[in-house]
Amino acid sequence: MNDSIKLILFDLGGVLVELAGGDRMLELTRPAMSKDELWSRWFSSSAVTEFETGRSSPDEFAVNIIDEFQLMVSPSDLLEEIEQWVPRAWRGAADLLKELSESFVLATLSNTNILHWNRIRDQMGIVKHFKFTFASCDTGVMKPDPAAYRNVVQATGYQPENILFLDDFDHNVSGALAVGMQAHRVNGVEGVRKKLSDIGCLEAESKAHGAWR
Repeated sequence: MNDSIKLILFDLGGVLVELAGGDRMLELTRPAMSKDELWSRWFSSSAVTEFETGRSSPDEFAVNIIDEFQLMVSPSDLLEEIEQWVPRAWRGAADLLKELSESFVLATLSNTNILHWNRIRDQMGIVKHFKFTFASCDTGVMKPDPAAYRNVVQATGYQPENILFLDDFDHNVSGALAVGMQAHRVNGVEGVRKKLSDIGCLEAESKAHGAWR
């Protein structure tokens, strides 16, 4: 086993939890932008930042994002849709976390809003496996801001080099590497299992479990 890793820090959306919002936003903005353009505008959006750091309410966010992206949808209808943008945890996610919790401390560091965080926390059965949770709507800081990663180090008491961070976006992985964490880009439960096996955090035979069946 990899003895240098004591804490595994997970992103949620795209790693352990399914994301459906990107395709829907493309539908709402067509033919205005490509997927890459959408993500670029989303990550730089002041409305998104305010919402995902807990500085604006869902109602305020809906009005602001409709105005910013020129969406043809009402605020109430948009909020109903947004709640469904994280429909479920990926198959095998809970089993994987339970397995890993026998050898590692687990935590999550996620850029997320209060609607999605409540849904993930209360309905998906995975948050119980984390000793520490760092949701941006609670902490007020988002990846890849160095403060997001330093907050994890300070709150958990683990040194950066003993923390493994897994995320599905390169800029978030780069942010973790910049503060001294071990970090890799992964997608989905199968991707997590493969990476953990490759770096010595899971035995190879564990691939037969969970989502690999």
